[in-house]
Amino acid sequence: MVIARRILLAGLLFALLPVPLPSAGAQGQAEIDRYFRVEYGPQAFSRRGPSLEGYVYSTHNFRVGGMRLRIQVLDDQGRVVKEGFGFVPGDIPSGGRAYFTLPVPEKGSDYRISVASYYLVSRDAP
Repeated sequence: MVIARRILLAGLLFALLPVPLPSAGAQGQAEIDRYFRVEYGPQAFSRRGPSLEGYVYSTHNFRVGGMRLRIQVLDDQGRVVKEGFGFVPGDIPSGGRAYFTLPVPEKGSDYRISVASYYLVSRDAP
């Protein structure tokens, strides 16, 4: 009985250890540009105010998750005046796409959305 408790306690402590996951930071911007493409436009109706909606397309051979998007608000000269972040819900399968909608942090002349980070979930079958 005492041994079983010790094994259970050791298992619980092991489960609480942080597990490092690969992220976009490990791959860098070149990898992000290589594997992901973002298409977006204004959302027709939103209760939360102005927002953008679109899809992230992936050509990665891994299913990815926890994708964080950066939205930049641009002025008339194309300069960034405000920046915000949002998430793509769920995972994006290898060679697939995922829908997103992001609130606009501030109304601007134009916007730019890019992948800020993600993590690898699993290798998908070819």
